[in-house]
Amino acid sequence: MMTNIFNNSSKPFYRFGDIMILPKIETQKWVNFITDGFAKTGKSINEKYATFIPQLMKNHSWYVQQLAHYTWNLTNINATENEIIQALTELIQANTPLYQKEIETISSTQINLLKAVVKGERQFTSTAVMNIYQLGTPRNVSKNKDILINNDLIQEIEGVFEFVDPAFELWFRKQFFNQRYNNNRLN
Repeated sequence: MMTNIFNNSSKPFYRFGDIMILPKIETQKWVNFITDGFAKTGKSINEKYATFIPQLMKNHSWYVQQLAHYTWNLTNINATENEIIQALTELIQANTPLYQKEIETISSTQINLLKAVVKGERQFTSTAVMNIYQLGTPRNVSKNKDILINNDLIQEIEGVFEFVDPAFELWFRKQFFNQRYNNNRLN
């Protein structure tokens, strides 16, 4: 979205300045941020659980901070995995209406393409992948991939497609594959 604002000649901020793509904040920096934040308020979270939060949210700044805040809110003295899982449930429930609306606005073949992304497929136009996920023709796959990218649902990083929103991915996994997050892994 931001790239479009600065690179689209019909937008008021076209070529307004240099575009800088910032990398995600490293996990260890998040761990320090989270443990320090808890400590400043008389609460604690050990390094294992503080690491769990950014890993769960794939170092996505907004969601790391949101999940850390929800966890902090649920913690009396020492944060545990239970508080993190409960916080994650609250975070996903708070965003569920947005995720449902998103799903309602895309086609079934786009949903199927999201399923292929979740399952780690890379060759969307291979006959096997198109058949397994009912993606349609190679042209349809290409069109749907572009739509999902333009709608900020997926992104390509080093040749691999992933969800832009890690909480949406967790919600999607639960809705379409009945996978839940428990005990450090998806079941």
